[in-house]
Amino acid sequence: MYKLGLVSVLFSLTIFLSCSNSTDSDESEESAVASSTFTVTGDLEAKQEGIAYFTELNNDGNLVRVSIHLVETHPQDRDENTESDYSLILVADMSGEPFTLSTGTYEIGKLSDEELNFTAVYTHRISGSQVNGYNTEDQSGTITITSVSDNWIEATFSFAAINYDDGHGEDEHISISGEFNAECFGFSC
Repeated sequence: MYKLGLVSVLFSLTIFLSCSNSTDSDESEESAVASSTFTVTGDLEAKQEGIAYFTELNNDGNLVRVSIHLVETHPQDRDENTESDYSLILVADMSGEPFTLSTGTYEIGKLSDEELNFTAVYTHRISGSQVNGYNTEDQSGTITITSVSDNWIEATFSFAAINYDDGHGEDEHISISGEFNAECFGFSC
């Protein structure tokens, strides 16, 4: 009889704890803030913090591209005269073929016809007129998506990028690593 009572108490406690610790993804998304932080090292040094949002491209109801934007301010908060100091865009694409974005780790580098990969472009304003652009062409890295829904993506990432010499000096190499909580923005949400 004692064992049966103890089992009942433990079972009730387990149910109570599992129910109290569970979170509905919609509730956690509503309370979370769309944000990004990342660090740039190498030939350029920077620590960036800002907003994160993503847009989707659909073809006949099928997802064919996701663009994740890590920027200083949300597009709705910018005016036409504001020049951003930086932007980082991560693009998921499979050469125009439909795909499903899910949790897991994906390669950052050249796009592939066989599997979903990401590319990245980082722009950094040096002065009013000089903007350096770095991309992941022939470079590598990973992005790990930890949460994804129709309206929300959470991930960490780390990759190498290069600013190719334009004939005036040497190529610049950087590494970028960070994380983001991105909200869906635009007509596809």
